[in-house]
Parts: sequence; C-alpha cells; structure tokens
Amino acid sequence: MTDDLWTQLRDARKRDHHEEKIKTQALRQLRNEEIEAELPRPQCCDLAKKHIFPYRVIDMRTEDVLNGGVPVWQSSFNSTWAGGDLSRVLLQITFCPFCGLKLPALRKKAKPPPHICQDGDFRCKGCGERFGMGYCWCSRAESAFEVVP
Repeated sequence: MTDDLWTQLRDARKRDHHEEKIKTQALRQLRNEEIEAELPRPQCCDLAKKHIFPYRVIDMRTEDVLNGGVPVWQSSFNSTWAGGDLSRVLLQITFCPFCGLKLPALRKKAKPPPHICQDGDFRCKGCGERFGMGYCWCSRAESAFEVVP
C-alpha cells in the first residue's frame, strides 16, 4: 500500500538531500492541492465553490481561538476601500457575495483528516515544520469541519 502524501513528505524531510528536492516539491504541490480540497465550501454557486472557504477566528492580541474553534465564513477585501494601506482585510460574511444566498452552518466532521495543523511556538506540533503554506503540510484546522446540509 502506498503511504499518504503527508507520510511521504515526512519521510522525505528526514532524508531531504539535494537529489530528492524535485520529488519533494512535487509532493508538496500535491499535498497543497489535497489540503485545499479538504476545506468545506458552500455549494450555492460555482464562484462560491471556488472562492469562499471558512477561517478560524483568532484574536491576534491574545492568540486565543474564538467561537469555540468553529470557523466562520469570511471574505478578504482590499483595505484601501476604507482609506487604509494596501493590506487585505477579512470580513465575516453570512450571505454569498456572488449569488446572495445564505451561507450554510458548519459542523465538526465525524471523521476529520488524520493530520490537523497544531499550534506550537511558530512550528506545527504535528509535522514539526514552520507554519504557512508550503512549509507545514498538515491539514488546516478548518478542514475538520463540513457544511451542514
């Protein structure tokens, strides 16, 4: 039986020599696609299926996870609309910005992905890599949730 992508990446990191770098990059790309596919998406329209996904809400001052860990639907907007700098702002949304339908509730999956990113001093406790797309190859915490039908 072939190991899952997470296990292949973990094993490749242990022996990550220069000649294996191309294989590791290909595995990371496949795993990033797998991580994105695990995220719950609203099914109201094609644009929502592609561009909307939930985020965990974290208080950046205290680093506390809010809302009991249940992610919320958010969309990002350019802050210059409000006279700010060029950064992006996340805004919680309850209706699809594309078709106008109410966004569904989320619930914990009965069987979440086996490797969920775990916070810990700028490194994931699950895989030991730094946080951020391309470093940590664990599933996002939001992938442990699904859309309520």
